[in-house]
Amino acid sequence: MAIISNGTTVASGGKVQGSGESLTRGPIIAPDSLGSYGQLTRTPANTLFAVGDTQGGSNLRWSSCGGATSGQPAGTWKLFGRIDNNSGALGTSLWMRIS
Repeated sequence: MAIISNGTTVASGGKVQGSGESLTRGPIIAPDSLGSYGQLTRTPANTLFAVGDTQGGSNLRWSSCGGATSGQPAGTWKLFGRIDNNSGALGTSLWMRIS
């Protein structure tokens, strides 16, 4: 076995030790922490947002796929989808916390 980083072999032979869980899951990011993703709704409705737009948590609400909302996240979030101006309906999309 070899460990390769950016095309350079940094270790070879031997074995990797650790539990399968820690080797396959990667780092665990807590919900609402920096770098986490959330399914959020922008409030108020009737606003168009494009990929890359940012909003403070006070303007967002946690949302279900069905559109039910609850609570607001902390920090600043970046949109990874699109929210259309859809005649009064709340738009839900994927956001990532950036600060």
